Amino acid sequence: MASIADQWMAISQKEKCQTGTEEPRPGEILGSQQSLSTCIVAEPGSFTAYAFLAGIAARICERRNLGELDKPSKVEFVDELIHWYQNFRESTERADPLCLMSLWHSTFMTLLVDQDMLERAVGRDTPEVLQSSKNDLSSWISTLDAKRCIIHGLLAHQQAKEMQIGIEPAIHVPRTLFFAGIALFCYTARQMNPRDKRENWQRELLSLPEIKLLDTSNVMYIFEQQRNRSDNLSAIEAGALCNITDLLQRIGHWEIARKYASTLESLLNVEKGYTEMRIE
Repeated sequence: MASIADQWMAISQKEKCQTGTEEPRPGEILGSQQSLSTCIVAEPGSFTAYAFLAGIAARICERRNLGELDKPSKVEFVDELIHWYQNFRESTERADPLCLMSLWHSTFMTLLVDQDMLERAVGRDTPEVLQSSKNDLSSWISTLDAKRCIIHGLLAHQQAKEMQIGIEPAIHVPRTLFFAGIALFCYTARQMNPRDKRENWQRELLSLPEIKLLDTSNVMYIFEQQRNRSDNLSAIEAGALCNITDLLQRIGHWEIARKYASTLESLLNVEKGYTEMRIE
């Protein structure tokens, strides 16, 4: 019966003190696989599906901020996301007004890379912070998680392109596109490693649990070796980034989308800044 959030919190705290019991955190309730299995996600556009998925994303961010996002917890989160997808997939023929699949890809990206680190690596803060972020970025680029993250970003972009004209996208759609653009830019911001051959990682990548559920044939082009060591961006990479930027400029009525597009456009246009963050 509380009329405002502060009133609800005060009542909740008072009841907790009276009963002497500690309530689980909202992220634990909304993100647990056990809770999800007891809830029938009847249709893609349901707010319940959104709430559970948002709960998973919140717990990922919380674990990362606490320094507890280790390998076992990542496996646990992947299982929860796969479980969510399997419940959601049963009704994929229906409308998806909340753009939940975009949020699903974004949540996977949140699990695979720290977006704050990517933004620092492209010069969001001071030059000193930029320099200190290069090692973290270099370590991430060399992992399978980097390619995995790029795939989710490009799939989210593909879904956004296929949205019907006139549909107002959820606010997390432009954020996901920006996340995808930043991740792609950072991934390509290094000289090509001759040992980074397709056959070295393709089998492992295609054996990942969520990749088995998805059609990735239209996004694997991004990993083709079509760049000289002297190039900053290949035509393929630049084209993908330009497509994401263009879509952000015209998608929906969210002003934040235009600001995201402006940031990506500046990364593409300022070649000097791109060279300074390049990783040998």
